[in-house]
Amino acid sequence: PVCSIAFEAEIEENTVMKRPPRPIRSRLFSRAILTSGMMEGVVVLIAAIIVFLAIGKMGNGSDHARAVAFATLIFGNVGLILTLRSRTEPLWSFFRRPNPALLWIGFVLIILSGIVLYVPVVVDIFHFEPPHGKDLALSMIVAALSMIGFELAKVVRKRKYRYT
Repeated sequence: PVCSIAFEAEIEENTVMKRPPRPIRSRLFSRAILTSGMMEGVVVLIAAIIVFLAIGKMGNGSDHARAVAFATLIFGNVGLILTLRSRTEPLWSFFRRPNPALLWIGFVLIILSGIVLYVPVVVDIFHFEPPHGKDLALSMIVAALSMIGFELAKVVRKRKYRYT
């Protein structure tokens, strides 16, 4: 739902008219689209699992590791939203083509994540231990690294749509 709100307010890419049209008899959700979506989710899940295991190996409890893994899922999903804004433009094109809906979603996400990770009553419900700044930095770095493959795929895709 968050992605759909952000993407509905998205401006078309410059390369939209350079792409061939989808065949009229093609399915709305092709095998390639479903595979891509599954792969994106699995990559973020693997990133969260890696962080969970790493935090656990550092001698932290499972409540702490769970909170940091949750933060990694949040950052990973934000990374996916930013990455999937365009098929060909890099993630940082956000600054050239701002999306007001995405800014509001980001603001609300920060507030809600802060509540889940730091408000004692809510922390107890989720069995979290509030993460430290270095833990959040680790979450952001791992989430960002998990987006590299998707960004590299855009470089290849952009060359495909470029006129020669």
